[in-house]
Amino acid sequence: MTNESITLEALKLADGQDAQEYVDELRGKGDPINLDHFLRDVTNEVFTARKKFPAPDGLMCALTEEVGELAKAHMEETWGHVYREAVQVAAMAVRIALEGDPTLLTIRQQRGAGSGPKCPHVGCPDSFKAVPPCALCYE
Repeated sequence: MTNESITLEALKLADGQDAQEYVDELRGKGDPINLDHFLRDVTNEVFTARKKFPAPDGLMCALTEEVGELAKAHMEETWGHVYREAVQVAAMAVRIALEGDPTLLTIRQQRGAGSGPKCPHVGCPDSFKAVPPCALCYE
């Protein structure tokens, strides 16, 4: 099984299938479920989200919404659905870490927390000019 097929299998979990049973089933095929698969899916979701919503405005609200959907899925849905929601939560967290949320800029400044990510490289000297700003430079 390839990494892609494992992910597809995870997303096609039968309703009601126990998560541990599914993981054991895949491992029995000689294919471990690992962090690399999950992080690849998160990376793909970050790129998809940036295409759909290029501006980082409202990322904190989006993250909060996704966390709620993950909690609900964890209690009521198949493991494939839980996995997809967890990927979306992680993708929103990545975007916040790299891009910030400019809608919260005033609040950050009022509390003395600075203005968020900045990049010193050519072409993006101010907050939120680059999409995304350089992850290595934070105020």
